[in-house]
Amino acid sequence: MDKLKWASIGLAILILLTIIFSVFLAIFYVFYLLSYALTTPGSILMFFVSLYLFLHLIIRVLVFPGSFKLWKRSVENSLCREAAGHMLRRVQDLHSALDLFASNNSMSFIQNIAMESTSQCKRLTETFIEIYKKKEAEGELTPYQSSMMNELESFKKALSDAVIISGSRVKLNLWDWMDYENDLRNVIFEDSPANQKYIRALEKCVSIENRLLDSCKELPCCSGMSRWFRDTTFGTAEILRSELELNFFSEQIWLRASDGVQIDCLWLMKNNQPGDEPTMIYCNPNGGMYEFSLYQTDWIEFYLNQGINLFLWNYRGYGRTKGTPSPSNSKRDGEIIVDYLRRIRKVIRLGVHGESLGGMIAAHIASHCKVDFLFADRTFSALKNVAKYSYGNFLSSLFQVSTCWKDDSATDFLESDCYKVLSADPQDNVIIELASLKCGVAKRIIEIDQFDGKSLDMEKNTYILSPEELGIMANNITKLMYLIEESTKKDKDSNSGASIDLTSNSIYHLVGKDAEHDDELICSILYKVLFAIDLIDAGGKPLSSISVDINKKISLNMWLIVLDVWGSLLPLSNDSLGGTREKSIQKLNNSISEIQNILNEYGHLSNPKVIEICDLIRSLDQLMQKIKNHLESNGNRGKESIQSPTVSEASTLTTRSLVDSLRVGFLISLECGHSGHMNTLERAMLLTHLTKAGFLG
Repeated sequence: MDKLKWASIGLAILILLTIIFSVFLAIFYVFYLLSYALTTPGSILMFFVSLYLFLHLIIRVLVFPGSFKLWKRSVENSLCREAAGHMLRRVQDLHSALDLFASNNSMSFIQNIAMESTSQCKRLTETFIEIYKKKEAEGELTPYQSSMMNELESFKKALSDAVIISGSRVKLNLWDWMDYENDLRNVIFEDSPANQKYIRALEKCVSIENRLLDSCKELPCCSGMSRWFRDTTFGTAEILRSELELNFFSEQIWLRASDGVQIDCLWLMKNNQPGDEPTMIYCNPNGGMYEFSLYQTDWIEFYLNQGINLFLWNYRGYGRTKGTPSPSNSKRDGEIIVDYLRRIRKVIRLGVHGESLGGMIAAHIASHCKVDFLFADRTFSALKNVAKYSYGNFLSSLFQVSTCWKDDSATDFLESDCYKVLSADPQDNVIIELASLKCGVAKRIIEIDQFDGKSLDMEKNTYILSPEELGIMANNITKLMYLIEESTKKDKDSNSGASIDLTSNSIYHLVGKDAEHDDELICSILYKVLFAIDLIDAGGKPLSSISVDINKKISLNMWLIVLDVWGSLLPLSNDSLGGTREKSIQKLNNSISEIQNILNEYGHLSNPKVIEICDLIRSLDQLMQKIKNHLESNGNRGKESIQSPTVSEASTLTTRSLVDSLRVGFLISLECGHSGHMNTLERAMLLTHLTKAGFLG
């Protein structure tokens, strides 16, 4: 079996290499033939021009995937299956409730357990019928949508025809019953005992279930590909746009750029007509279109529920906005939107929220236009840094040469003259920590304050610690975390019950210990070591997590910079909105104290493993002392500006006064990953920032 497996892998590799060789051979032959028409130098020049254009295209696909039809269709297909599955579950709930009613004759009981599902089923049915009717009037209804519209109308009619009568002589049909709130008892159908209309309603439930299954069930490869390209029942950009317009007060807006490109925008409002409510411009992530925002994000409900209007728009090449996407084009288009809202619509309180790629655009808008609030959400310091720290220096250089794009979100963020907040997840697997805006802002602040604005090479320039000390500290942390992991694995193998719990707030947590003799002692010491190391974090990143980073020295170097600028954030607390130097120093003192307690308790033992652990943490103790001394001696360097003003201070300061004291903004450390949803505390912190900025209230 193993031989067959390896033979299959070998055959696959051979086929792949053959394909690659054939492609290169074909390319070589094409340019060889071109040399006869263009001469050899001309053919070589043409080759490099073609290579440049090909690389530029590949990079544009990676950075702006939403501008390509296949990506758009992929998202639409995914949303179609998700929407069909959601509606299928609601119809199945209704079907089960009707079956239960027929067997138990207890409409009151059924209504109590099924009201939420039946109400959702009715709302979805009405919404999609209305959307399809609108598309039909516009002459844009597809065959798939026409089929579903007929099914939904037939479904609604069957439920409307089935009339029930309660013992108190309340008479209503099943369609009205789906969101009827009063109690019904001793219910019978109007055509009892035949109940033909009830049976018809059940049949339509089955029919629409089968139709919905066609759009969401797993299919064989060929059938699945056919559905991928053709099924437009739900999830298309046009349907989702109509759904946004139906579910919210909205206004469709087209803005013309200086080069004639029309920018597709949708203004969602809390009320029918915009008044003096604040407005937030939302800049989409790289694969996002505003039509998808209802299902891909939950920012619409968050902002509208707070009384904040939301201005959505599509980048060039996305949706109905024509043109070619690029950072410079998107930034200029963002400026046009601000000008329109300020000058034409007279918006008084204006903010900008950019997620992922949108953070780059939002930071630019805030630094070049007059806005009142900036939220840079899980974004990067520069595109070249994403390429550098994710793929290496060579590909980073190739990226810059191939695109000539210029972006510096860290500088834009710092130069933004408004109340500003950024968020980052230290475990983000798309924009890694070193490339994050959090690290970029911290690095730029240190360059300005400590190195006269000169750019620091994180591979050559170190901060607080010398290169040798940095290497020692990174090495010691890695060794300690390795010992902890190995000790846990050993105990798990012996069924002792010890284990490591991987969480987003701490890379390692030792849980339980039930070993004997020396193993029990080592396990106990390592548990205390882990506790001591994990007491300190920099901007939400625990010190222990350095051990799992690829380039540990660079990560530790950046960790120290982030600690100096943003301070410590964990555990998150809504009454402490920013990391503070005082909190960092206190946590360092606690960590040092725990390490010294370990040394005092176990430093005299002769066990070789204990000696090794004590040597590692003794060296770590000295280096952490040096870090603490640096924070204490540089306490007046301006980092107190990161601290959050009290409520009383905020109420007496103007927005401008707050900006003067908050040049680096505020940081929210997240646990939701790159595309997840913030938890309740993280949202509460953002809401508090909006209030303190004067954006709300």
